[in-house]
Amino acid sequence: MGARAEFWRKHVEELRLSGETSKAYAQRHGLSVHSLRHWVGRFRVEPSVATAPGSGAFIALRLDRDASAQASVPGGCTLRCASGWELQMAQLPTPQWLAGLSSMLRSVR
Repeated sequence: MGARAEFWRKHVEELRLSGETSKAYAQRHGLSVHSLRHWVGRFRVEPSVATAPGSGAFIALRLDRDASAQASVPGGCTLRCASGWELQMAQLPTPQWLAGLSSMLRSVR
């Protein structure tokens, strides 16, 4: 990926994590809203970013509602990674938090 595409990929990822509108994000960062929206669309449909196996674009998530899961974290949830680690939480996290966790995990691979 070239330097220009990498610049915009970082902004698109930050935009998604921020929860802001593209207009508000662009104004806050001194970017062209038109260019930002162009790159959002480009990364959305570009197969190497959106759907390539192992790209880290998506994380499979399964919510267990069985008795054993509820016994370990009453009213909460447990995130289990394929590599074996677990994260127990008192309540289901927000989509923004999960996106941030996903981003962080991709950066440590």
